[in-house]
Amino acid sequence: IKESVDQSNDEMLSDKENYPSFDSITYNDDLTEFTVNVDSSLYGGMQSFAALAFYMEGNIYQALNAVPEDQLKTVVNFVSKDSGEVIESGDSSSMANSQSDSETIAQ
Repeated sequence: IKESVDQSNDEMLSDKENYPSFDSITYNDDLTEFTVNVDSSLYGGMQSFAALAFYMEGNIYQALNAVPEDQLKTVVNFVSKDSGEVIESGDSSSMANSQSDSETIAQ
């Protein structure tokens, strides 16, 4: 699974049309946290939506490693490669909350 994550990350890093600010992507050993180092002068727009891919990768990896569903959580930090400042941060639980809100509205 980590090989697939690495391949996906490499594809994002080489896709300068959609992710022009991405400089490097790292993650911890249990895929609960991803750090995307970005050029803050180029960061913006839709690039933060890439977090959804990291949420899925991290949560799937954790689920396959027997982490209980209610404990799945993947954090994504977009960090300025120059200053080290966190520009934007989120976690996969916010995605689940949004889905629950949408399901409630649909009912």
